[in-house]
Amino acid sequence: MALSNWDTLAVDQDGTPTNGVFKSPLGVIVEIYKNWLYVRDEKAWEDGGAFVKPTVMEIQEGDIVYKDTSIFAKRGPQGGIFSVVYVPTWYSRSDGIFTAMIGAGVYGFDGEDWVGMNDESMRFLQNLLKSDEAPGELKKLDLSKALRFNQGDAYFADKFGNDIPATEIGKAEPTTMSKILDNMK
Repeated sequence: MALSNWDTLAVDQDGTPTNGVFKSPLGVIVEIYKNWLYVRDEKAWEDGGAFVKPTVMEIQEGDIVYKDTSIFAKRGPQGGIFSVVYVPTWYSRSDGIFTAMIGAGVYGFDGEDWVGMNDESMRFLQNLLKSDEAPGELKKLDLSKALRFNQGDAYFADKFGNDIPATEIGKAEPTTMSKILDNMK
């Protein structure tokens, strides 16, 4: 299963771990998938396009504003995508509530060993928050509570109604798929 090669780390505007999916007030969904971002929009999707419903675009890298959502994505270590996704309060939020997702999707193997997201990738993400592309509200965000998870394990957890097995950086356990394959030997 291809998802089992990829690791995700994502937090919201408060530094609370998330599942790597952001939803804006206008219904724009941005998801970290493998090492790119999918943007989904039920209202904008049309039959005959390049994506299955409700996906309207794939982002590999760039600085994009789509409806009420700002998306900054940069390539980095571990073949990863590192992103800051947010709804600016000054842009379209009359309630003044700032919402965001900061995260990464990276290739989680180092040779034959599963490591998940590593320290180098975490430093890259932290530096992204200090860059000019990140909004001021996120410049001092504490990522110390951030958790990483294997995307394949998240898929299995969802299908079986379990919690996503997530751990701190450097504490990745073998993936569900790796365990299955090891048991078949």
